[in-house]
Amino acid sequence: ALPICQRDEIVAEKLAHAKMLVFGGPREKFTSQEFDALRNYVESGGNVLLMLGEGGESKFDTNVNFLLEEYGIMINDDRVVRTVFYKYFHPKEVLVSNGILNREINRAAGKAIPGHIESDSSSQDDLAFLYPYGASLNVQKPAGGGL
Repeated sequence: ALPICQRDEIVAEKLAHAKMLVFGGPREKFTSQEFDALRNYVESGGNVLLMLGEGGESKFDTNVNFLLEEYGIMINDDRVVRTVFYKYFHPKEVLVSNGILNREINRAAGKAIPGHIESDSSSQDDLAFLYPYGASLNVQKPAGGGL
């Protein structure tokens, strides 16, 4: 694996052998050449995990929605705040007690996969996770692919 560091330009040669790219709160704008490389990577079967916090693009000073919108996804410039408190007492720390992030994450965690015939419906098999300081998403078709 060839790691890409914060300041490295994203080019096809560096992405060629990657199974997944993880962007943890990018704080710079991507160039059109980087978007082209990412688009080609995804269209060739690559996977991207993009994480952004509350405030979305405007708070992080990035332009990731330019790429995400092609796949029917947009990170909003808002924040998730809950009004009911259970286990965690900060309004921006949301406990999702029966969530599904991705079927493969549930499978890797040994948890139930909602809608899957072999899954037990027991609540102790549900995947629980904390969603802290997050933004909401708009998702429309054709969302999917490697993102």
